[in-house]
Amino acid sequence: MTATALDQAAAANAERSIEAEIATVEAAATELLEHETPTPSATGPQRTVEIDVPEASYTVAETERFVFEAVPAADATRVRYSVGNRAEKQRTLDFLLRHPETDQFDLSSYRGTEQFRLTLKSDGRGDPYVEITRLGAPEV
Repeated sequence: MTATALDQAAAANAERSIEAEIATVEAAATELLEHETPTPSATGPQRTVEIDVPEASYTVAETERFVFEAVPAADATRVRYSVGNRAEKQRTLDFLLRHPETDQFDLSSYRGTEQFRLTLKSDGRGDPYVEITRLGAPEV
């Protein structure tokens, strides 16, 4: 009984941590989209964010999946995550977040704190989106 309670508490801690990291990305991207203008011929406005993917411990469950997926048809981003053998959860963000090389930005294998740059850009139709890239290391 105690082990089950500890596992549930560890999973809840991991989920709260991931939700906080999603909120960090969402706040920075929303600020860019609401207060800045993309510059097509130059580097656009930027924000730097730190994402801390929790490491497994007695009090925090293992992060099994943590993926940002662009949904271009909806101008949105789907975030999928799962921790501690729990069912996958999804959250939809009301903006398009893209990686320069792929529409799926996978942080599942990361642990600890990483820095990312969010850059406001516009597509071929002039519609704004936010591009995410990892700072100081090979790309995801």
